[in-house]
Amino acid sequence: MAIDRGVMTHDTTAPALRLTAHDPADLVACALVTLGFEPTDSLVMLTFARGRRTFHARLDLPEVPDRAAVEAVARALRQPAVQHAVEKVVFLYFSPDPERCLPLAHPLIASFLDAGIDVIDAVRFHDNRLFGLTGDDDDLPPDGQPIDPWGHRFLAEAVHAGHVVLPRRTDIADSLRPDVDAWTALRPTWKDQPRSFDPLLPPARLREAVLAAVARVAAGESLDPIDAVHLIDRKSTRLNSSHRCISYAVFCLK
Repeated sequence: MAIDRGVMTHDTTAPALRLTAHDPADLVACALVTLGFEPTDSLVMLTFARGRRTFHARLDLPEVPDRAAVEAVARALRQPAVQHAVEKVVFLYFSPDPERCLPLAHPLIASFLDAGIDVIDAVRFHDNRLFGLTGDDDDLPPDGQPIDPWGHRFLAEAVHAGHVVLPRRTDIADSLRPDVDAWTALRPTWKDQPRSFDPLLPPARLREAVLAAVARVAAGESLDPIDAVHLIDRKSTRLNSSHRCISYAVFCLK
């Protein structure tokens, strides 16, 4: 069963970030950027179509990959792919156990080829190594090909564009958990405190102020908490969340 490899261009949800993948290592890094974390015991499907955005999906790998489970996974992924006129897909298995992946590999590929959707690649990733699944990956050694997705340029580009990529899914939840005690102490006074820039500035002037704040953080200076609160408040309520410098500033503040 042949797999068609080629050059894949991927637009993330942020217009400022466009990734072009040339090999499986690029695809793993692309998956981390897309999800925002490194998945575990998961099947990730990246989808591609010329001239339009598509979607990407992550499913938990079945504990017991019997026929019924394999068919359920194929239906869950194929139906939206057909509905969105996807042209090509990549299957990335994030798991230490090949026995949870191998029963899915060929049936899933066959299901998509029958639907007229090309499969670019299907590989397993674990412990910074890529492993083949289909028997067509002659360039992947049996003990895996070492890669370093966390040192990949895609992640550096993602951070620069305002994306946050964390090691684990639970880290995302932790990063969103508020510091209630700190907020309770600060909230009664922050609206009346002086700050180094006016959060009601028009976007063009606010952009200059934010860039100056980012430069201060990058130089090792600490940003005044009041400025930080005003900055984040303005970012979340009055500016488009894809605004590059604002997103990057909030990432720095975290």
